[in-house]
Amino acid sequence: MNTKHTLWLVALAVGLFSYIYFFERNAPGPQPEAWAARLLPDLDPLAVRSMEISRTNQLIRAERADGHWQLVTPFYPAQPAGLEHLLTALSRLSKRAFITSQELLSEPGGRKAFGLDPPQVSVVLEQGTNLARLHRVRLQIGGKTPLANQIYVQLVGVPGVYVTDAEILDAIPASANDWRDPLLLNLAGLPFDRLQIRTGARVFEVQRDPTNQLWRINKPVPARADPARVELLLQQLQNARVTQFVTDIPTVDLEQYGLQTPAVEVTFGQETNTLLVVEFGKSPTNNLSQVYARRLSHTNIVLVPKELLDPLRQPYKAFHDPRLIAIAPAAVDRIEIQANETFALRRQTNGVWQLSEPFPFAADALLVSEFLTNLNSLEIVDFAKDVATDLDLAQHGLVPPVRRYVLQAAVTNAAGAATNALLAQIDFGTNHVDTICVRRSDESSIYLTRLGDSLLLPRFAFELRDRHLWNLPSSNIISVTSAHKDKSQQMIRGSGNVWSPDTIKNVALEETLFRLGQLHALSWVTRGDQKLKLFGFPEIAQQLTLELKAGDKTETLSVEFGHRSPRGNVFACTRLAGEAERLIFEFPGRLYQDILRDFPFPAAGASP
Repeated sequence: MNTKHTLWLVALAVGLFSYIYFFERNAPGPQPEAWAARLLPDLDPLAVRSMEISRTNQLIRAERADGHWQLVTPFYPAQPAGLEHLLTALSRLSKRAFITSQELLSEPGGRKAFGLDPPQVSVVLEQGTNLARLHRVRLQIGGKTPLANQIYVQLVGVPGVYVTDAEILDAIPASANDWRDPLLLNLAGLPFDRLQIRTGARVFEVQRDPTNQLWRINKPVPARADPARVELLLQQLQNARVTQFVTDIPTVDLEQYGLQTPAVEVTFGQETNTLLVVEFGKSPTNNLSQVYARRLSHTNIVLVPKELLDPLRQPYKAFHDPRLIAIAPAAVDRIEIQANETFALRRQTNGVWQLSEPFPFAADALLVSEFLTNLNSLEIVDFAKDVATDLDLAQHGLVPPVRRYVLQAAVTNAAGAATNALLAQIDFGTNHVDTICVRRSDESSIYLTRLGDSLLLPRFAFELRDRHLWNLPSSNIISVTSAHKDKSQQMIRGSGNVWSPDTIKNVALEETLFRLGQLHALSWVTRGDQKLKLFGFPEIAQQLTLELKAGDKTETLSVEFGHRSPRGNVFACTRLAGEAERLIFEFPGRLYQDILRDFPFPAAGASP
């Protein structure tokens, strides 16, 4: 027989005998529920204010204040889930067996035989809200029973040893790292309104406006911030996790971690007060994907992914609001435009826009809305100059500007008088290949925006004019003259107020005239008699003239036709009140076909 196997079996038998002697003989027979009672019946996990875990070479202490856990030894923000899990597990411990003090004395080795001299782990709990009436519980945890699914524990102050479930060992932290908050920063509840990032000599700072809660760049130059980019950066910082806790020694040499002069420093503040600072140093030589970091309030040095520094090292321009302006159209009451000509618009009390300068006429609501939309859509694609001097402004064509758009709001001042408050002033300067210099009057930078986008903005008053050319009752039209070059023919409304004895044809003529009386330009094209040739007017040379009579007054209105437009309509022109030159516009193609049918031009083969 193998001697080694024999000795092993004898040792096992002795162990089983000891377990039966100290445990099974004390096991209750008729009343098992009495031994299944809670080991810590007075423990209320929600009322525990501090917890301490100690081993021979380690001490962990956590304290709860205002419902939040904090590691005190070592000092660091705590992860509450692990602490709450241990408290819950302790509150559920059951008394599986009890070994009296007399039985302990009779056991060779005494408490040492149960792993309690010294204990493997000591747990100290303080419970209560009043310092004078704190209830302290000290639980010492020893070794496992021979069957290994239970352990020996002792309550300090209670003679004897209990046997309870060994699962409690899984809830006890192996080190303080198990209870540390894995987040590098926990910004929840931090009342900051200022974020500063220092990278070497570069300083970037944003601050939240207390009124509208929007972020604004303070440094290096005052400017509007992109709220989405700032919030994304804050979210990246909030989600950053510690990959390794390096040291808790407050007097450690910072130079070896690159923290004596940190590569990046992030500060969270409230107004002028500093609330939290985190510094980032260099990478370990054996792991270049990580960098050392520390929060100044904790002095602990940790490792975090190096990629976290990428958004922190971006230039301030990356956080600049990419929109040139962002103003709600409803807030605008007056618009001044200085471009190829100077003119102004004002919103009337009924909400209708009216051009007030250089002469009054109705503005087109849709065109004004599109203008404000296009202005709001302008994007900053680059910076021509971060901080512009007077010389820079002149060199970029901004003194004086080539074009200027001023948006104002109607307000009432303290004296009760109506006045105009500036919302935005946008100046355009020199053109580049596909960009144009642009500047806001309230910012020191010169930006570049897309040239094509800027050309969508109106430069002439007529571009915002109401596209309803006229609004007249067709019953006032007494004759229609269609002319082509030197030929013309006229149709006159006859007796009985009809155009033709053919009833069906007469209905068609009346419908065409009704639509002519409500003529609406599809779009304004340009203005100027010198431009007529570009759109085929001399070549086509078609003209339709309407003679109207209202009471004793007669009036004539005429419209000329040129080439087809790219959209399948027809270029047309007419002279409107207040305009020195004819306006060229897109005439509806369907209506033009009806004119050819009902009021044909002489020699119609020359039509477009």
